[in-house]
Amino acid sequence: MRARCAGRWALVFGSLLYAFFTFGWPPLAARGLLAPPPHYIHLMFVTLLLTVAFALAASRLMAVPRAAADAA
Repeated sequence: MRARCAGRWALVFGSLLYAFFTFGWPPLAARGLLAPPPHYIHLMFVTLLLTVAFALAASRLMAVPRAAADAA
């Protein structure tokens, strides 16, 4: 059950990261606050890697302890 919850959080994280890369970074770069964004496909690769890393970390943090899982 918790693994699915971690997956849902990863979906939210990936969506927000994509939204920032698409809609947040270009306006900030236009104002000189950030460097110009890399190419779209590079940002999609970064989004994939960070979302998978987030999902793995969240799954590890939300894991049910082994003794509790055996009792259920």
